[in-house]
Amino acid sequence: MMRSFDPRVAILLAASSVTIMAGAVVAPALPAMREHFSGLPNANVLVLLVMTLPGLVIAVAAPFMGLFADRFGRTRDLVFGLALFVVAGASGYALESLHAILVSRALVGLAVACVMTAATALLVDLTEGMARNIVIGQQIAATGLGGLIFPLLAGVLAHYDWRAAFLAYLLPVVLVPLAWAGVRDVIKPSRAVPSSLAEFPVGRGLATYALAVLGMIALYAVPLQIPYVLAGMGNASPVMSGLEIGIASLSAAVCSLLFGKLRSWCSPMALVAISFGAMAAGYVIVSQASDIMTATIGLVVAGVGFGINLPNLTSWLQETMPFGLRGRAAGGLTSAVSLGQFVSTFFYGAIGPERAGATAFLFAAGLCAIVVAIAALSLAARRAVATP
Repeated sequence: MMRSFDPRVAILLAASSVTIMAGAVVAPALPAMREHFSGLPNANVLVLLVMTLPGLVIAVAAPFMGLFADRFGRTRDLVFGLALFVVAGASGYALESLHAILVSRALVGLAVACVMTAATALLVDLTEGMARNIVIGQQIAATGLGGLIFPLLAGVLAHYDWRAAFLAYLLPVVLVPLAWAGVRDVIKPSRAVPSSLAEFPVGRGLATYALAVLGMIALYAVPLQIPYVLAGMGNASPVMSGLEIGIASLSAAVCSLLFGKLRSWCSPMALVAISFGAMAAGYVIVSQASDIMTATIGLVVAGVGFGINLPNLTSWLQETMPFGLRGRAAGGLTSAVSLGQFVSTFFYGAIGPERAGATAFLFAAGLCAIVVAIAALSLAARRAVATP
């Protein structure tokens, strides 16, 4: 059971906050990077992959990291991931080849698979009931805070040199010794009661994983498309792009802190409808914005949806999960989140450069509206069944 202040929780929240750096940190540098490598074949797609390739690797690796955490311990997974994250992430500053940068980005993805899976499983191990919902909200809030600080820092660095944005990956180096010395597995895997995959709630798992994919496709409209919206307004500064991305993340972080209270009022399916509804409404506002202030309002509204979605899906998935399956459950959700990030490249790429920006946000709003409609129908069906 978690104490009023548990330093292990603080370390795990800090570790969770840096995982947003996998993609968002390089977003402000994308225009300059695209120009630098413009002579390469398929440079436009390859530069987008610099941001989203970690998502593909996380999607593939996270279930295996979850299995590793369940069988051999969460802490080993966490420390290895943090160390690899720092080294692979910062290496982009020194690498000259775009293909070499892509290799380093793949390693960043592996690192995040380790960190996010282990951190989530450990937080679930440390808490239960309402306390667990509060901590899960705090975890997403910490990620959102990272989404404010790190892209803004990277935007400032990218203003001088796009390569300098990769230096932001050096910041989490302090967490490596802290995690090594301060975090221990709550229960040794060798002493835990073995859990069979037959105990895994398949229906709930598939639902949460599918919603995570769709939620991340929607979320990634912000880092992938907001620079084009700003360019249409005559302000394509990397600093401004980083600031707008950070504002959406801050809005999500504040809302995530309220998740424990929201979960006590609403069912998981109701929160699905609320979260995707907020994203849809915010994106419609952004798509119609003619000035930065209106676009910012839209991003704040959408951020409310971001802030509810992931803690809701995490809580819903883990609330009755056996100890021996928590790592795999967290790995599956991490995989789904990252798959959504990777697929977003092709979703927005298919929309085409001529419709980048405002029109792309309308497409994302439509996707969210479909999810809201399905969630509303599910709620109505449940009420009909419950009514005598």
